[in-house]
Amino acid sequence: MGGRSGRFRDGSIDYKQKDYWIDFGNKDLEKETSKENLLTNDLKRLNIKVSESFDVMEERLSNTNLSEVKLLTEKYKNISNATLNFEELTIRAFPMDRVSIKTGVRRAEYETVALFHPTSKQICFNQRVLNDYDKATENSKRSQNEGWSSKTDKGKEASHTIAHEYGHFIENCIIEKKMQQNVHKWSEYKNLPVAEKLKIWNTEERNIKKEIINIAVKKYKASEEDLKISKYGDRNGDAEWFAEVFAETNLHTTKKPIVQAMKDFLKKENKQ
Repeated sequence: MGGRSGRFRDGSIDYKQKDYWIDFGNKDLEKETSKENLLTNDLKRLNIKVSESFDVMEERLSNTNLSEVKLLTEKYKNISNATLNFEELTIRAFPMDRVSIKTGVRRAEYETVALFHPTSKQICFNQRVLNDYDKATENSKRSQNEGWSSKTDKGKEASHTIAHEYGHFIENCIIEKKMQQNVHKWSEYKNLPVAEKLKIWNTEERNIKKEIINIAVKKYKASEEDLKISKYGDRNGDAEWFAEVFAETNLHTTKKPIVQAMKDFLKKENKQ
């Protein structure tokens, strides 16, 4: 699924020290989609741009992903608006490459299915691995069966990737809104070196996870086992854990304590 557990050329994300960065192109070089319709127009009104690169995706998968973005944006409008009232979110696709930091040698990237990039505010799908609805559905089913990714209801498997990446966007909105409440500290933060920004950001992500877990334990009597969401989410940092829980919360009918706790957390953050 990729998520954000990787390194980008600007150094903005680095949960794991790696010897490469992911090239996912430049959104500023792309025009808007040529497939103008009610869905893309609705997204545009929400300040969400669909790039022309997304046109390569099979129509059924494209519509599934864009419909999920619209649904989630409207469902959590008081969270998403904290960013979308001022910045555009871009949905796009690109044939990603893995580039060696030491040598500059590049090769096709297949492990990263999609990513959310917080600095440029975009969700980018990897054209090399995600462009067909049936394949996306089968891959998601297999991943869920292996316990690698969080659960969805039957028929919603193809929406897991976009729900996961949108979860990153939502957490990004929550953290930015919180930090911007102190204008002085926000101004200081923006001028910090990347490494210092990451430390502060990771602390905020850790605090969010702790808050959700605290709700799950105290209100819903969650056991230690109940706090696990998926192999991917449990092994790749607090942000991936959040995104995996977010995806299951919005795609799976369940009474899991951790999902109930996430619903409570999001309800609180989504209040005006």
